[in-house]
Formats: sequence, structure tokens, C-alpha cells
Amino acid sequence: MKSKELFIGLFTCIMLAVLYVGVNFLKGENILSNKRFFYAIYDNVNGLTISRPVTVNGFKVGQVSSIDFNSTEKANLIVQVAIEEDISFSTNAILEIYDSDILGAKSLELKMIDGEENAVNGDTLFGSIATGLTSEVSEQFGSVKVGLDQLIISFDKVLKEVKDLSNKANRILVNNGNKLSHTIH
Repeated sequence: MKSKELFIGLFTCIMLAVLYVGVNFLKGENILSNKRFFYAIYDNVNGLTISRPVTVNGFKVGQVSSIDFNSTEKANLIVQVAIEEDISFSTNAILEIYDSDILGAKSLELKMIDGEENAVNGDTLFGSIATGLTSEVSEQFGSVKVGLDQLIISFDKVLKEVKDLSNKANRILVNNGNKLSHTIH
């Protein structure tokens, strides 16, 4: 009897461990890696979300692990990143938010800048936001939108004039047709 209970307990513990590893795997985390955590402060994260990759020259070295609201100082956002690769960089490094695809998904680029002091676990790095393709298109579309609005207004005026001319022509034809029918009778 005790061997069945022991087997069920052991099986439950193993299944919970598999569930934990599976959930972390689906979140993109490697529980066996030696992670170091760094922070950056932003006024606006522009749509950056948890689990987005942190890259160096396009190579994934970590991911965004949390984004917290700091209500004590000017309502800033604190982004925590977990660096999984064994790379060293200075405290002058920059965590830059950039558009990682054409749809506007955001990721972080770790820009390594030379410095005297190496960054250690828990350091706060400088955060910046890159001008991306979607923001440039939005800016350019703003001027195009103004031009399109003016074109639509002009086109609307032309259509109204054509409609007025068409109505006048129809009235003339109807009036001439009525005069013609009176003279025939």
C-alpha cells in the first residue's frame, strides 16, 4: 500500500518539474543558463513587451524579463533584461529599443560601447529608443495625409460642379422636350 502512495507522490513531483520546465521553455527561458540581470529606465517603451529578445549585432543574447512602472520618479518604466550569454560589456553600454520587424514589433539591441568599468549583475544601463521604419513611415504619412485631404476636398468640389452642370443640362432638355410636345399637340 505504501509503495503505491510513494509511486503516486514521486510521479506527481516529476510531473510538476516537467510542467515548470515546459512553461519556462514556452516563455523562451532556459532555466539551466547562468543569467545576469540588467536594467534600463525609459519614459516610454513604445510597445516593448516581456520575452522580447535582446540582441548584439543580430545575435540573441538574452530577453526582456520584466517591465515595471516606477511611480516614485516621474512615472518612468524600468525594463529588466536577462543576459544569458557569457559576454562582457562596459557600464557605458546602451539598451536601445528598435523595430525588429516591418510590423513594428519591438526588441532591444545591446550596443556595446568601450568603457573602463565592466557591467555587473544588477547594473542600470542607459536606455534609448531608435527611430524605426514604422515611426518614419508615420511621420511621412502625416504629410501625405494632409495632401490627400486637400485632394479629396478638391475632388469633392469638382464632383459637385459636374452634378450641378448635369442637373442644368437635364432641366434644359426636359424644358425643351415639354415645349416640343406642346407644339406637336
